[in-house]
Amino acid sequence: MARQALNKVYFLFASALCVTSLCLPVTAQAVFVFLDYEIRKTVTIPSDNSVDITFDVRFRSYAIESQQKIYQRYRFAISDDSMSGRGNTLPSQPNGDYGEYIQNTIQVSGTPQGISLKLGRWSTQAAPDNDITTLTFTLTLKTSGLKKLFDNKENLEFYLVGQDAQTPEYHWLSIPVTISLAKPGQARISKLEDMILPANNASATIYPCIYSSSGKASVLFDARNTVKGEEYYLTDSTQAYSIPYKVDIRFLNKNGKEQDSFNIAKEGEKETEPYKISGKEGNCLDTKFGYNSTITIEADQSFVNNAPSGVFSDVMTVVITPK
Repeated sequence: MARQALNKVYFLFASALCVTSLCLPVTAQAVFVFLDYEIRKTVTIPSDNSVDITFDVRFRSYAIESQQKIYQRYRFAISDDSMSGRGNTLPSQPNGDYGEYIQNTIQVSGTPQGISLKLGRWSTQAAPDNDITTLTFTLTLKTSGLKKLFDNKENLEFYLVGQDAQTPEYHWLSIPVTISLAKPGQARISKLEDMILPANNASATIYPCIYSSSGKASVLFDARNTVKGEEYYLTDSTQAYSIPYKVDIRFLNKNGKEQDSFNIAKEGEKETEPYKISGKEGNCLDTKFGYNSTITIEADQSFVNNAPSGVFSDVMTVVITPK
């Protein structure tokens, strides 16, 4: 009797082990993956206190369970470390103090649930509704901090960390974000003069010096007598007679050799193409002749010959834009 009871107990115990082993859950594997390798942006340091910069991020957040893909909730953080890992416990708070350069609250759009993201913390969570999710991040950068970085010849660099935020396993990765800094361009033109066109040869030339902090600029001519689309013209006080004219600008290298030229007949007809400026010092003292451009005004001689007596004039504004 004792042996039979033992066998029965053993058999039942063994059966329980078998049933228990069949009921063990299949482990799910979490996956968070960025579809971009890095983010690079360039921002011009503004004269105001702050400037917004925006970038898009594409990613997937899911788990594989029983060979099925299940969308998983996700969250983000800003960090100065390249965080990556996988485990059953959530990673710690992100490192990095960027409060000197970035305002505390970061705007995130692209998900109906909305995400709240602040410096030094993980964001609130959201759930994807597609295989690939695209979110737009807007950072408000502080001018004072950007100027300090610029003066030290540094960029603003950090990591955007993304994480699958659902159990039973967590997975997190990061991508580098680099924001290059540039100061606003400056440009000017000097050595402009009044131009007198002789009646028998209605043409005159001046020799300006053009400067751009970037080394490139475009030039636009804005005349008092005309509006956009009209031909340039000279007129007298009665405005009863007009004399058409054209503007010719030529860009020279340091040795005085012509690099490019444009002949412009109408207001707003063409903004000259960017060109490499010689004489970056802004005074053209490093050029052979002390200037790096010529501007010629040439009136239509046939209209000059038929003009009544009087003084015909126009006022031209030369607009220099750094490129």
